[in-house]
Amino acid sequence: ERQQTEAALRQSEERYALAMNGANEGLWDWVAATDAIHISAHAYRILGLPAAAALLPVAQWQASIHPEDRERFQAALRAHLRGETDFYQCELRFLRADGDYRWGFVKGLGLRDAEGRVYRMAGSIGDITEQKQARQEREQLVGQLRHAQKMEAIGTLAGGIAHELNNFLAPILGYTELAQAALPRDSRPRQQLEKVLAAGKRARAVVGKILTFSRRGESARKPVELQRAVDEAVQLLRASLPATVTIDEASRAEKMWVEADSDQLQQVIINLGANAAHAMPD
Repeated sequence: ERQQTEAALRQSEERYALAMNGANEGLWDWVAATDAIHISAHAYRILGLPAAAALLPVAQWQASIHPEDRERFQAALRAHLRGETDFYQCELRFLRADGDYRWGFVKGLGLRDAEGRVYRMAGSIGDITEQKQARQEREQLVGQLRHAQKMEAIGTLAGGIAHELNNFLAPILGYTELAQAALPRDSRPRQQLEKVLAAGKRARAVVGKILTFSRRGESARKPVELQRAVDEAVQLLRASLPATVTIDEASRAEKMWVEADSDQLQQVIINLGANAAHAMPD
């Protein structure tokens, strides 16, 4: 009868070990009196350790936990030892013998004596690295989707604002051209209106870029004479800066052509100049 009981016990243990292996989980058993952890062969494989010893020293196990996860591990363990939780469970990273960190899910239950102190704990450890990676990838995809939805909403708003600005710019440009045509060609007011007209056209081009953004369109690239684009941008920049700020052009780019969007190129130059002016001491 004893032999039959022992055989039945071995079969039960084998079935349980097989089930745990199928779930990719290993078993562990900690006894307070020895302060060592007995772990199953599959737990050794999860930890990347050779199953040469029956016991795993607690210090060795704690040293294998990622430094950023040790406090969380200790907090969950202390809470269970104090009886604040029914089960002990914690997600943490552990260092395998081959030098790679893996994510593990450790869970267990403490056995208590008559005074309520835990004298033994047993549970399982599973490798959840693939699940964590899949979860992170899903979170990244969700974040990308939310960003795309946010950008779509911004594009819709920008398109509405751009249409309103176009309605304001149309009469400004129209009346400026009429006023300019009524003045002598070489008069100073006409030259000043020319700058107003150029600035208005630049504003209209910027509005066009906003509309392009709202429609997710592509900007038109064509050969642009670089020096001419720089000269026009500098003229607009001078008109927008205080009289106390001077612009000194130190480089020339005659007969140099680039394939670009002229409006965007000029906008970059204007932005750089404006930022430099704002950074100057008063």
